[in-house]
Amino acid sequence: MALINCKECGHEVSSSANKCPNCGIKLKSGIGFFGWTFIVIGIFVFIAILGSIAPRDNNKSQNNISSTAQKETAKGSLIKYETLRQSNIPAGGVSMDILVSEDATKEEVLSLAKYFRSTCLPDHFILVNIFDLREAYLHRDDPNYPEEKYGKHWLVEMHRNPKTGSDEINWVGEGRDH
Repeated sequence: MALINCKECGHEVSSSANKCPNCGIKLKSGIGFFGWTFIVIGIFVFIAILGSIAPRDNNKSQNNISSTAQKETAKGSLIKYETLRQSNIPAGGVSMDILVSEDATKEEVLSLAKYFRSTCLPDHFILVNIFDLREAYLHRDDPNYPEEKYGKHWLVEMHRNPKTGSDEINWVGEGRDH
């Protein structure tokens, strides 16, 4: 234990003492209000930095849309699907492209679209396209890809825009009614 001098009266005091035995002045001030404020702000800054560099799972959105490989339809059958692309819409919502098998029925595909709509918050944007042929999806922006082939395999366009009030699921599979 070291001895220090009291700043008030100059008396020698143990460095572990809380107050001077001669004059009674408090020797240790502790962290204090500003010290604790600095510590709390430091913790918040650390958490913010950690949150900004943490890896993110881009297959999940704030809308709880599942990327599982199958979904039970209203009649109890299973429809398998694959999420080809998913991204969050900055205004709040999700945009997705889904692939189903070519033997999926119109009823199953529309049931899947309704499922995706039901899992999104009502005030969020949704844009979902459902295809039954990967080739059609991959050539969706190719002007040289046969339009009739693309139109046959692009089955559903679903969109919700809470700002305009539109909320539609459209069967767009040209020439495919089953």
